[in-house]
Amino acid sequence: GRARQLAQHALQLSPDLAAAHSILQYVHQTLDWDWTAAKAEQQRALAIDPTNPWALQTAGLLSMTLGQWHEAERQLSESLSRDPLNTYTILNLGQAYYLSGRFEEAEGAFRKLLELEPGFLWARRWLGKTLLAQSKPDEALATVQQEVDETERLALLPVFLQATGRQAEANAALQAVTVRFADANAYWLAQNYAYRGDRELALQWLERAYKQQDIGLVTIVGEPLFKNLYEDPRFNAFLRKMKLPETPWPAT
Repeated sequence: GRARQLAQHALQLSPDLAAAHSILQYVHQTLDWDWTAAKAEQQRALAIDPTNPWALQTAGLLSMTLGQWHEAERQLSESLSRDPLNTYTILNLGQAYYLSGRFEEAEGAFRKLLELEPGFLWARRWLGKTLLAQSKPDEALATVQQEVDETERLALLPVFLQATGRQAEANAALQAVTVRFADANAYWLAQNYAYRGDRELALQWLERAYKQQDIGLVTIVGEPLFKNLYEDPRFNAFLRKMKLPETPWPAT
């Protein structure tokens, strides 16, 4: 609410402020899930200042959410060329590569991010997922276990333990993670259950994530951890409910 108020106030003072339109785009995208309103603000921001790195970055985030990979990569790469050390843009570009199935490029982005800022909060979780997608489960687990932030380390730990064949540990970790994240991070639980092929529980956790307005859902399109659900009509119905594209799913 605060970001929305600030952006609207800024626009009243100066209607041609690209950054204010970008903030409103981000609010419509991440809090409202109103892609049409978000798209309108994205286009306004870029019309005012097509070279603004912040406008390009937020534009790229929306393109990524909507599965428009080519657009996302172009916008984020252009943003990065104008602000080369922006760690958030590097993270977003890595996410766009990962969700579009370009795992080697994603890995490169996340490794660059960790070189620039070794403690960057989300980098190891996304790098771990990227290594797993490249069939490097041991490396993925080791990467995530190096994370000092407990929440980030535990979020998808059951996935990485299962991928390395440590089923009993994965089961125990999933119990602990379920208790810990049920109230605020249902999207992580949906990913854990989807990866292990428990479609019923994965879909239940997705519904709970929807009710929680879990911000993680803005990166659902293309997520390889949902591969076991790709063919399930209920999963496609969930995407339709979010008004997200049922395709493309590049990593199948």
